[in-house]
Parts: sequence; C-alpha cells; structure tokens
Amino acid sequence: MTFKIRLFLIRNILLIFIIISTCLSSSYADDRTPLFIKRADIGFSTGLRNDDLDWNKAGNIEGNNPTVLSELTWSNLEIWQLGLDSKFEVSRNDYDLLGFFMGFKFDYGQIFHGKNTDSDYLGDNRTNQFSRITSNSDDGDVLDISLFFGPNLTFNNPRYSIVPLIGYSYHEQNLTLTDAYIEIPPIGSYPGLDSRYETEWKGPWLGVYFESLIGETLKVSAQIEYHWADYSAVADWNLREEFQHPRSFDHQADGSGVLLDFNIDYLLSKNWQIGLQGTYQDWETDAGTERVYLTDGTVLSTRLNEVNWDSVSIGLKLICSF
Repeated sequence: MTFKIRLFLIRNILLIFIIISTCLSSSYADDRTPLFIKRADIGFSTGLRNDDLDWNKAGNIEGNNPTVLSELTWSNLEIWQLGLDSKFEVSRNDYDLLGFFMGFKFDYGQIFHGKNTDSDYLGDNRTNQFSRITSNSDDGDVLDISLFFGPNLTFNNPRYSIVPLIGYSYHEQNLTLTDAYIEIPPIGSYPGLDSRYETEWKGPWLGVYFESLIGETLKVSAQIEYHWADYSAVADWNLREEFQHPRSFDHQADGSGVLLDFNIDYLLSKNWQIGLQGTYQDWETDAGTERVYLTDGTVLSTRLNEVNWDSVSIGLKLICSF
C-alpha cells in the first residue's frame, strides 16, 4: 500500500474516532453536565513479532482439477515492531460509576527475516507434486490499526474494571519473494525473482477488556477480540511474462480472527508506567476467489481455498498517564 493511501486511511479512522467522541459528548449534554477525560494512558511500545501466512488455490472455480493446485507459505517472518497505544476513560465526574472507555492502537513493523515455499501439484489433496520453489522473504512491512470504545464497568471498585468493547480494525502485510531456489525439479538457484504479495484484513470486532490493580504498583490487563474481516490481496509475480504487472492476480474472501492481548505494567509514579505486552492473533478465511490478469486482457478465475495467518508478538512499553 502506498504512503498516500495509508495516510488517507489513518486520517479517516481518526475522523471516525472524533465523531464517536462527539456523539458520546452529545449524549451527556442533555443533563447539562460537562464531559471530561477522567484518565488517559498513552503508551509507546517496541518489540519483536513472528508471523506465518499461507494460502492455497484449486485448479478451477468449482474447487477441483486438482483440489490444491498451488500453495504458498510464508514462515517465520521476524518483524521489528513499533507501536502507539492510547486509552481514554471519559466520564462526567469523579463519582460517575459508568463512564466510557475509548482507545486507538497503531503498530508498524519492518520484516527482516522470513522464508517462502511455493508448491504446485497435479493430483488432488496435494499429490503428484511437480514444483517446489523456496525463496527469501526478508523485506516488506506490516501495519495494524484499531479503534474501539465501550462502557467502563467498575462495580463500585476502582481497582477493577471490565469494558465490553466494539471496534474496527485494519491490518496489512506487504510480503516479498527474492532469491529463488528450485528444489523440484532439481534446478537450484534461479535469478531475477522480485515478487510481492500484499494483503489487507479489515472489519468490525467485539471484545472485552479487563484491568486489575494488584497492590499499589502492579497493574494487570487483558483484552480479547473476535473479528469479522474482509480479506483482499494483490500480487505482482515479476517472472511470469504472461501476467500483467504490477497486478498479476488478486484474492477476495470473507474471514475472521481472534486476538488476545496481555499486559503487566509497573507504576513508577503517578504519571509513568513501564510494562510488558504480549499479543497473539489467529486469522483465517472461508473459500474465496482468485482472479488472474493476463497480458492479452483475459481474466481467469479460480477458487481460493483458504488463507491462514497467525502472529505472536512481545514488547516493552512506556506509558504516560494523566
């Protein structure tokens, strides 16, 4: 995705965030009580992330001839990631037991290591393999943006907080393939490979956030989310002369995902915290469609069987509270 498109996306998500805030303010305005931010946490994080992504397609649109014609797997994608995580508790006064919890999360990562395997088959159920190519995927980047809000339930105990959440998220992986090595047939190194596969996962989600203060200096929090996603991807296969460039083929499918986030924070002072953050994501799609664009203008369609993506990350955070 180009920088201009990313900027447009971020700007519009922030606009949605402002609109939600305005609507919440209006809901309080009826009783003439001003709305204010009761608490704000702005966190900056950095850490390592590991992703795996794979997809496979059939030989025709019905899912046959064969059932799996081609399968690509990106494995052990090692990513250095930076993040911004903001959470706001909005209320009418210090004694208001039902405030609103809003947040915005932004993560960007640079891929520095990874491998890809491209396997092709003539028989059903991954039989009669006639091609296997391995390549490097040590470039590219990832992007994650999420916006969410919900009612903050304290149950008369300020040391505990449970927040049912509703949100919208956008995720992308911009993956590369270079340095091809053909294992089947046994040809060896093959020069010139510089292909790309760029994905987008976007859609609404529901979740729950839990926070607990242990003692006076330790805070534990967790968040679980279930996502509904529209999946799309576009590829540029640079060595295939019969394909158009830069759009050689694209993918479309409906998907879903689960995200688990866990944090342990140590309160250095009233305004500063340091913490450890761990995140796990597991995404998959239903069957979808692949469209191949040939240089003569022909568009061929076949069945995209599935796409799978899982991700694990761990990082350090510095949080400013006010």
